[in-house]
Amino acid sequence: MKVLFICRANAGRSQMAEAIFNSLTNKHKATSAGSNVKDEGMTGSPPDERVITALEEVGLDISACKRKQVTPKMVEYVDKVIVLMQKDEARTCLPSYISNSKKTEYWTVRDMRGSIDPEFHRGVRNEIEKRVKLLIKKLDKLNE
Repeated sequence: MKVLFICRANAGRSQMAEAIFNSLTNKHKATSAGSNVKDEGMTGSPPDERVITALEEVGLDISACKRKQVTPKMVEYVDKVIVLMQKDEARTCLPSYISNSKKTEYWTVRDMRGSIDPEFHRGVRNEIEKRVKLLIKKLDKLNE
């Protein structure tokens, strides 16, 4: 199955989820994007440096990744969309083709924006890893 992880800026949460997901399975494939990357003028820029560091600590390198703006084609192409933000936050920044899609699932994951605390970033990374592991188990059962 193909999974799309989305957060607001494709700088942290969704990048972490994509990297962790792809490191834990060969059966499925993940990508990530942000809902407001273009609006913030960040298309093509690297993920947040603290996110890169938090993933390097567990052997994952996303330093060459670039932020991407979500598009309708991305959503069309995948089997599942995971939005890593609270529904209230998502309502204000998600296009209707995501919020109204039956493929969309919401994970309430804390936003790291503005935090400089490495422990906070590690905590978010660990939370995402737990959720990703459960998702992979669920997807594997669907494919049995």
